Amino acid sequence: MEYWYQACIQVQDYYWGFYGTENHRVVSQGVKVEAKDAESIDFLTGASKRRLIPVDPFSVIDGLMIGDGYWHKASNKGFLCIGQNDSCYLGDESIVKDLVIRARPGVGPHAWEVKHSLTESDLCRVYDRRIPSKYMYADSDTAMSFLMGLYSANGSVVDNRITLKTSSSQLAEDVQVLLSSVGIPSYITTNKPTIFKLGNGSYECGSTYDVNITRGRDAFLAKIGFLQTYKVNKINPFVTSTKPVQVSKDIISVDYVGDLEVFDITVDNEPHTYWSGGCNVSNCVEIGMMPSIEENGKLYHTMQGCNLTEINGKLNFTVDELMEATTCASFLGTLQAGYTKFSDYLPESFARTFEKEALIGVSITGWFNNPKLLTDVEVQKILAENVQHTNKIVAEKLGINPAARTTCVKPSGNASVVLQTSSGVTPEHAPRYFRGVQVNKLHAIGDIYKALNPKAVEESVWSSTGSDYYVVFPVEVEGAIYKDDVSAIEHLEYIKLIQQNWIEFGTNFDHTRHEKLRHNVSNTVTVQEGEWDSVIDYIFENKQFFTGLSLLGGSGDRDYQQAPFTKVLNEIELVEEYGSAAIFASGLIVDALHVFNDLWEAIRYVDSIDNIKESLYGMIESEVSDEDRTKMFAKFDWIKRFNKFASNYFNGDTYKTGLCLKDCHNFHRWVAITRNYKQVSWSTVLPRPNYTAVDTLAATACHGDSCVINLG
Repeated sequence: MEYWYQACIQVQDYYWGFYGTENHRVVSQGVKVEAKDAESIDFLTGASKRRLIPVDPFSVIDGLMIGDGYWHKASNKGFLCIGQNDSCYLGDESIVKDLVIRARPGVGPHAWEVKHSLTESDLCRVYDRRIPSKYMYADSDTAMSFLMGLYSANGSVVDNRITLKTSSSQLAEDVQVLLSSVGIPSYITTNKPTIFKLGNGSYECGSTYDVNITRGRDAFLAKIGFLQTYKVNKINPFVTSTKPVQVSKDIISVDYVGDLEVFDITVDNEPHTYWSGGCNVSNCVEIGMMPSIEENGKLYHTMQGCNLTEINGKLNFTVDELMEATTCASFLGTLQAGYTKFSDYLPESFARTFEKEALIGVSITGWFNNPKLLTDVEVQKILAENVQHTNKIVAEKLGINPAARTTCVKPSGNASVVLQTSSGVTPEHAPRYFRGVQVNKLHAIGDIYKALNPKAVEESVWSSTGSDYYVVFPVEVEGAIYKDDVSAIEHLEYIKLIQQNWIEFGTNFDHTRHEKLRHNVSNTVTVQEGEWDSVIDYIFENKQFFTGLSLLGGSGDRDYQQAPFTKVLNEIELVEEYGSAAIFASGLIVDALHVFNDLWEAIRYVDSIDNIKESLYGMIESEVSDEDRTKMFAKFDWIKRFNKFASNYFNGDTYKTGLCLKDCHNFHRWVAITRNYKQVSWSTVLPRPNYTAVDTLAATACHGDSCVINLG
């Protein structure tokens, strides 16, 4: 337990405060002091200039659609309906002009057909709307592009505040969370229901919700903004100076408020982030780095940086081989720790922190491919001490500081694919599984792999811009520990063991800057039904050993389309799991792929059969093509057959029926891919630069980083 205090600060006629422990340090009159002794606090006023943020037009369109879009059931398409005053943001200079076309007559005078990535369920009734999960957990640039679209659709400037109005309480809460994730504070107000008097009675309009931005106006314009110029012009008079000004305000009271448990949390600023209890946290936190250092009374801030080397735990079979691998990894990391000349592109304070900490991060992937050796406590200690010993020797020769922390465990998602190991400290997914990776189409890897294995590459369903492939690698593993071999608690015990030994004995305790700071074990633990309560208790009781922990439900690889890991059952296992249903499932699968183009989408449609009925009734009298009408009837028919199949084989359990179809489909796909599968030798097929040896041509031929200098 630690003592908590609250400081109350008066700024003009407003009071605000913060909570902190008695030794929490704040800047007062330019000097850092403990909060309990502070008489004032320094902070900056003024806004930053608008950053050059890459705007994603597809994310902007999706934001516009959540605000002003609707699903036209007759055509089974999404349309954007905008006000007459807002047509300017679809003009020739608009960033989204290439994604919209004027809708055909009959769907509304201001309706536009748009290219978007949303589904019918995303564009449900307005008062049920929410932000799709792919934007709630997106990187900051994507989130800001989405918010630009949403605020351009439903945002306005009222007096001196920026307001987004919605009839969905969930959407209001989602917007507030997403704004917070990009550093913009907001608050929600509720408007009471309104009764409208009509000639033949009255109509009650339900409650609406305003998401208001006042203190965050400057940040909003710098990071998000509007598509409409008139909205920007309306808020500009209330934007403060772009020049930061340091001010100091008196603390008028410091009061003891009680004993509370205090937790440290370190988050990475890269993707893999998610929301937990109001905090934006990350499962990629294997590196523990001081966020700031103090020298001669001056505070130097920095940002997260990694200096990582990876060891293949699968290919090192003896302690001697692992000792050699850790020596090499530590040597390489220490060499790179000397490269801290960032002045051309980063502030001086970054270099100071990196020089002081001189971090390296030696990681092992494939722990469960070699469990007998790598889970041995004494082996872990010896290896970690060797990493630290090598680092100190090399650092002394280079004239740099030894590393404060040296050993970690990365998630190793992509590295494990290349090395053909399990990911980090995660057990192998199954004896047979697909390893899936999202690959940008501009990268040569995707096209090369597609040319050799066309059935193993498909369009990514998660790419809003259509810029990525989903690439799968068929994996068969023997002699490893598999996911189903260990319970969630057993897996957590392995992780705790590694943190206590591999991580702890790789920590340099001569660095006394922060005695509690450690590198960590980034990890994902699979939790089966019935394990959740015991897992929660175990984590809480051992919380000091876990950082960057993600929990995944047991059926996640089939619930989530294009999952990173997907278990594949063989024909015997399919029959053992699903009985005769596995034999008769192929007809439904083939028809789903024909009617919906996607099995996962077809199964999602099962829950929306009432919406399809409504669309069918609307089509009977409407002017739609025979082709559209036929497609909708085919979907309706497939869902009826699916429910009948569920009734015949699974007592009406549609969820298990869906799992059966997905597992059978994955088995057929496995057979199709592996029948003519071609391994790729990446070292020979990827383009390589041409180099010129200095002893073959004159030295002047050596330019543009395109030569190798041989000195002996």
